[in-house]
Amino acid sequence: MTTWNDNFAHPFTMKYTGEGLHERVVGCFTRTIKRFEVDPIHTPYLGNQMLLMGNLFTDNRETITQLIESDKGPIRRKRELTALQQLTNIVTEPTKVTEKSIA
Repeated sequence: MTTWNDNFAHPFTMKYTGEGLHERVVGCFTRTIKRFEVDPIHTPYLGNQMLLMGNLFTDNRETITQLIESDKGPIRRKRELTALQQLTNIVTEPTKVTEKSIA
């Protein structure tokens, strides 16, 4: 252990703050879908990306709702709340899986 501490270990400062992570995830998901149209080999990765997007939405739902409710434009707010409800329905609706799609 002394050899490791004296010769190999070095102090460092973590600079990554996570800033921009959501944008990167959404961009990666979009690129995956576009790539999937050409190369269906990426289906396991696509599944993981869909779970990640669902988690992002679920974890930030309250913040999204607060942002929408703070919009001063009643027409925009109504449209945004409708879109949020549609997205919530999509994310929470059970997927209808058939035996054919499993095989």
